[in-house]
Amino acid sequence: MPTPTGGVDAVVDRDTPGAAAGGGRIDALDGIRALAVTAVVAYHLFPTAVPGGFLGVDVFFVLSGYLITRGLALGIASGRGVGLVRFWVRRTVRLLPALVVMLVVVTAAAGLAGGAAAVRLRPQLMAALTYTSNWYQADAGLSYFERSEPPVLQHLWSLAVEEQFYLFWPLLLIAIVVVTGSARAAAGVTAVLAAASAIAMAVAFVPGEDPSRLYFGTDTHGFSLLIGAVAALVSLSRTPWVTRWLVAPVGWRREAQGPVTVVAVLVCVLGVLLIGETSAFAYRGGIVLVDLAAAVAVLAVATPGAASPLLAARPLVWVGRRSYGIYLWHWPPIVLLAGLAPAMPGTTRAVLVVVLTLGLAALSWRYVEQPAQRLGLVGCGRHLALHLRAGGVVPAVGAVVAVIAVGAAVGALGRSPARTQAEDYVTAGQEAIEATSDVGPTRPSGGSPHPTDQDSPGRQSGQREIVDPRAPLGEQTTVIGDSVTLASGAGLLDVLPGIDIRAEVGAQMWDAPDLVRRLREAGDLRPVVVIALGTNGDFHSDVIDEILDAAGSGHAFVFVTAHADRDWVPSVNAKLRDLRDLRDLRDLPGGRPPVAVADWDAAAADVTDFADDGIHPGPQGAAVFAGLVEDAVGSLAGR
Repeated sequence: MPTPTGGVDAVVDRDTPGAAAGGGRIDALDGIRALAVTAVVAYHLFPTAVPGGFLGVDVFFVLSGYLITRGLALGIASGRGVGLVRFWVRRTVRLLPALVVMLVVVTAAAGLAGGAAAVRLRPQLMAALTYTSNWYQADAGLSYFERSEPPVLQHLWSLAVEEQFYLFWPLLLIAIVVVTGSARAAAGVTAVLAAASAIAMAVAFVPGEDPSRLYFGTDTHGFSLLIGAVAALVSLSRTPWVTRWLVAPVGWRREAQGPVTVVAVLVCVLGVLLIGETSAFAYRGGIVLVDLAAAVAVLAVATPGAASPLLAARPLVWVGRRSYGIYLWHWPPIVLLAGLAPAMPGTTRAVLVVVLTLGLAALSWRYVEQPAQRLGLVGCGRHLALHLRAGGVVPAVGAVVAVIAVGAAVGALGRSPARTQAEDYVTAGQEAIEATSDVGPTRPSGGSPHPTDQDSPGRQSGQREIVDPRAPLGEQTTVIGDSVTLASGAGLLDVLPGIDIRAEVGAQMWDAPDLVRRLREAGDLRPVVVIALGTNGDFHSDVIDEILDAAGSGHAFVFVTAHADRDWVPSVNAKLRDLRDLRDLRDLPGGRPPVAVADWDAAAADVTDFADDGIHPGPQGAAVFAGLVEDAVGSLAGR
């Protein structure tokens, strides 16, 4: 499809050094790819140690936005046009073959493994093949941050966002170029679009609520790709500082490029190590900050004459060139092994996942991705047909394995259930909570109906002053929890009628301070605050102080230990059990608040109906969970 070429000389100054440098592979960019995919894999294996590893996806987005936009803009500037059909075919050939092979193998393996991995395979597969996984997961209410029983194809959401960008961005870029007539003006318009997307994420983010919809959405997460596009257009513009950089002596550029690259990469690394996945900072500027740093790094290493020996190191280049395959293959083994060998030590599982991922990615690169790029889809079909007609053991065995895999995948699709057992439990609890809130006064306004320190300034808090033993305990209690709390909802409502349950799938301890503060400011925080978080990740002990500060004086607390076969749970429970004595709690203005600990992890030995994940309780376990909370709240009331 031809594209407009009017005003081409204004779009890119072809006499500017580096303006035509669209071809050739830059090893340092492969190094950036390697760092990005390493961050993602590390995050999925050790989310507590690498809390911001999810930002590796954003680095990929920035790099894709840069490379795609630069190639499209250079096509327009050259007068040959974008060639939309050719562009889309190249993208299809590059991405689809490896994806299809992975989908067949993983679907078959998930069907054989059973359990949570085999759930919802049909809609997952359809979404993967249509590159709509992000919208499917958002519409289904699936959480990217829920650690228990995640979808086996969950990671394909990011490929969907990129493919949607590949589909629509060329058309929009052509329109922008036609209207603006220059790369500089086009960069400005694109920057406005990126800012609009980032602002939409920031405004829609609500502390304490699962941000998965914002993370999955092309509208709210498209700014990462657009920031890369801005970088590409800026690099091709006649902006004075860009021109001065490009025409500067090569030696000077090399000297400056090193420190610029180091600082930019260091910002990305700090983001990966420090930015929490559900923190307000991440969605209100943190992701944008890392994206901007990634864009600077990409521009620095892509500058003509730049030298980046560290990023261009051979191991990084090897990983970077296979990063697409590594990303495709790393997630399914994590999910499958969690179901097949839940007791396997985390380090052992990580080593096995890395070995499997690198091996499968290398095979994909050698036998799928490279042949597809070299021969095209039709050429690969002909090549395969020639091998089969020629006979031989290897082609015959390969054909048999392929037929078996396809058959197993089809069988797995036919048997795939719509929900996991854990989801059934959580849904039942949610329905019980919603039904009760519709008919009963479970959330009275106006805050605590009982005396607090605010009524008598300077008075020391005491248990009996905060919790009235004569009044229904449920009506004095707010519970903040995660999916385990939701699964236990019916049990809590049975033993503590009128209890206010504020639980979200995927919620973590660091979400609690903001939620507690908002409830207090709205007058909805009750005298007893139960914190049942920790299933989905570890936290710094300072978060406990933040929760107490957010509640203010006049409140008593129950902290519930976590029960899950996860690496971080022992650390979580050690912090919570330490709260039995208050040595680590600093004084609040009204004195130290009463604190009780409900040891759900210890009581889990008496639960007989855990879901397949061993985390979410059924009706009997919900009764045990609720009984623990009731006893702890009762102890604060002196019962």
